[in-house]
Amino acid sequence: MTREIAAVWAYLLSPLSISHWLFGLLISLFALSVLTIVLLTAVLKSETAPKWISYRTDLFDGLRWSWRYQGTDIDIRSLVPFCPTCDLQLVPITGPSFVNRIRFECEKCQEELLTHEGSVDSLRNKIIRLIHQKIRNETWPGHPA
Repeated sequence: MTREIAAVWAYLLSPLSISHWLFGLLISLFALSVLTIVLLTAVLKSETAPKWISYRTDLFDGLRWSWRYQGTDIDIRSLVPFCPTCDLQLVPITGPSFVNRIRFECEKCQEELLTHEGSVDSLRNKIIRLIHQKIRNETWPGHPA
């Protein structure tokens, strides 16, 4: 193994059939080309990203909601409610199974923030539709004019 490493090292240090300055110039041009391609790819990617991709939080029904997107689709993931005052993540409180109602209370502020007639899924669906509406109408907070 040592003999092979020594052979590779000797080959790398052996004289070139082209001038060393020309070889250095070729290596520099190659490195510059790779850097240019990487930078252009980053610039083009940022220009093609949708404007709404940074829209990830808003107030709906008195709660601050945060979410993320799946790629550059308007596929909303991890929709989570927070207290608008102290930013504590909220957990839905459900009643008996025969009552189709959920509540959100802030454990820190000791304040009831929302009572929703329906299930957690129906509320999430409503919030997602409101987010989509703001994206379609370009009315989300901080929208670039």
